[in-house]
Amino acid sequence: MWAVFLTVRFMAITTVMFDLDGTLLPMNQDYFIETYFETVVNFVSTERRYDKKELYFAMWAGIKEIMNNNFGARPNDQVFWEQMANRLGERILSDKDCFEKYYATKYQELQRICGFNQHASRTVKMVRQAGANCVLATNPFFPQTAIDARLSWAGVELDDFIHVTTYDKSSFCKPDPDYYREILSVIGAKPEECIMVGNDASDDLAAEQAGIKTFILTDCLINTGKVDLTCVPCGSFIQLQQFLAEQLK
Repeated sequence: MWAVFLTVRFMAITTVMFDLDGTLLPMNQDYFIETYFETVVNFVSTERRYDKKELYFAMWAGIKEIMNNNFGARPNDQVFWEQMANRLGERILSDKDCFEKYYATKYQELQRICGFNQHASRTVKMVRQAGANCVLATNPFFPQTAIDARLSWAGVELDDFIHVTTYDKSSFCKPDPDYYREILSVIGAKPEECIMVGNDASDDLAAEQAGIKTFILTDCLINTGKVDLTCVPCGSFIQLQQFLAEQLK
């Protein structure tokens, strides 16, 4: 099957988009999200005296609002904090600094529940050395500080990316194909010039609806919809490196 993948030739690849969670940074995503919500709710509710349940449900409502933000009129951070204010009152907007404090402190402890793969940074560097651009195409639910932390846990340098999809720079999210079209617009690239690398058969394969070819990394594969991957380039980091080396010639 791998031999078949190597016969697929993408022309004039200028950009490789990388997912973060479960791709560059190995993790059990469900466990990470569960631990994240537990720790951020405990931290903020203790620091600023919010009801834990109310804060928890307000945050989830904000995330759902981002997922439904499919008109592209406003960045995701605006719809998130608007929903938070609707649920908790305007004072939550003056407490944004408490969330930043969380990301600078307690959030760093979540590194212990993530893995590490030395091939992540090597693959990104390989793409850069081949003269192509890298984009960090992580689902934009988080601010820059949270993404910077996870990149450092993965051993990957922020400077290797020409664009990072933080929640203040994105107006869509995966698996909406407009999320990928927005990236193309920002970086000024054509879809046929790009490859998307990710571990989620739903979120990351959605790039194909925007005309972007994909490679599914199987180390931390998410395929809840049981998508048939037999005709999709996929495999481990070693296979990804071989695949990219062929496409970036």
